[in-house]
Amino acid sequence: MRLAHAADIHLGHRQYGLKQRAVDTRLSFQHFLSAATDQDADAIVIPGDLFDSRDVRPETLQDVEALLEDVTRPVLVSPGNHDQNMSRRRDLTWLEYLNDRGLITLLAADLTDEGPTFTRTDPDEPTTGGGGFVDLETGDELVRCFGLQYRGAYVERELPDVAAAIRTVNERESTPDTTVLLAHFRNEG
Repeated sequence: MRLAHAADIHLGHRQYGLKQRAVDTRLSFQHFLSAATDQDADAIVIPGDLFDSRDVRPETLQDVEALLEDVTRPVLVSPGNHDQNMSRRRDLTWLEYLNDRGLITLLAADLTDEGPTFTRTDPDEPTTGGGGFVDLETGDELVRCFGLQYRGAYVERELPDVAAAIRTVNERESTPDTTVLLAHFRNEG
């Protein structure tokens, strides 16, 4: 299985306040999508920060919709810190909107007091708000992709629980050939 990976795309970012920098970012994303197609990637994975801000300008949203409408393979996205607001949760994020339109498959864990859980989603039938994991198959190879939304300082403490939740899914479902976690965080050290 061939996966095309890009993170920290930051669509809509106007570096130095210049509109041209937002255009450059969009063109880079367009080039990446084209290269993924040319390299015959089976899926595109974006673990965080597709957008630069949760307050997406209309022209940025229009651009990304037009670019994603031409993509013929699954686009798997997990939310990064720029894609969501950590203090005030909106009823609908832009990633959820793109998921509900069938342009991306949004992957994020269900976070509860008992720990994270992951629910199956089907990229061909979007679930409102997304799901926790998706199975990708090519030939006789099964790749299971999980998504974890940005967790900030909590990630180090939560990763063992995330790993346990992934093992639970893999024990309950058929065992995949490969397991992938889309998550947006930095490594210290």
